[in-house]
Amino acid sequence: MLCNRRRGKATERRVAKLLGGKRVGILGREDVFTETFVVEVKNRKKLTFVKWFEQVLKHAEKEKKIPLVVCKEYGKKRYYAILNLQDLLRWIRK
Repeated sequence: MLCNRRRGKATERRVAKLLGGKRVGILGREDVFTETFVVEVKNRKKLTFVKWFEQVLKHAEKEKKIPLVVCKEYGKKRYYAILNLQDLLRWIRK
């Protein structure tokens, strides 16, 4: 478990650096704080949306566009957007 915790903290630090933010990571608070975003960072062995992303990535590469997965839980109103962090950073910096 300690190894997982160290891995998680290291990932939080990397994300904070990429986003120009600060790692907060205090229990009950966000993992990373920036001027624009409040970020929760997850580092898991298996991510369930990866197949969806790989599917859209093939199409996006052909058309030279940014791949984006939008998903919604049945019966709920909220939609979620999943995109590659590097693509998000390039888009923000434009």
